[in-house]
Amino acid sequence: MKNLIFVALLGLTASCDLENIESDSVDLQSNVEAEFNFSGLAYDGCDTHISVSTGKENPPVSYIASPETINILNSFAKTEEAKLTADNYVRSFPIIISFKKTGKTGELICGWNAKSKLETIDITKIARK
Repeated sequence: MKNLIFVALLGLTASCDLENIESDSVDLQSNVEAEFNFSGLAYDGCDTHISVSTGKENPPVSYIASPETINILNSFAKTEEAKLTADNYVRSFPIIISFKKTGKTGELICGWNAKSKLETIDITKIARK
């Protein structure tokens, strides 16, 4: 009888662990097509952010990088901005990004001191499409 209870508890514990793993991986987004938006604060636009399409019927969802991964985003922005010239100057372009939602929010600052609360993401990979 003790062995049966032990096996039942072990199975229950294992199933709880699987649920935690599955719920953690649900927020992991790999190789998602998105739009990279350079900072537009100089002309009353918004600071750097990522916009992910959610389908034809819905508007894109915008995210900002978490404090832990903001350096990844800033490094990418600096590299891409260095490639721009007067002939090919763009403020946004398509990217492929892998990220995990943090469940936290941060503040996106826009011109005229407008602020929006956006969900933050941990960026694991970002590249021009």
